[in-house]
Amino acid sequence: MVIIHNHICLRQFLQLLLPPVLTVIFVHGMMATIAEWDSLFSSWGQDLSQHNVYAYQYNWQDNNNGNGRILKDCCCKRIN
Repeated sequence: MVIIHNHICLRQFLQLLLPPVLTVIFVHGMMATIAEWDSLFSSWGQDLSQHNVYAYQYNWQDNNNGNGRILKDCCCKRIN
């Protein structure tokens, strides 16, 4: 059994110069990585063009409260 230790990462895939309609954050499932979204984002292309789009990678071995707090902090830093 291979144990994956994900590092925490918030990666931006698309950013608009104008105010976005939405900011969308995709989060991978347990035992996956941020790379799970690469092919999906490529196939969607322009369908996401009105939004700021991010993918969040968390360490699924840590607790949800800690991972959620880190995501919230990352989002607040990017907004302010």
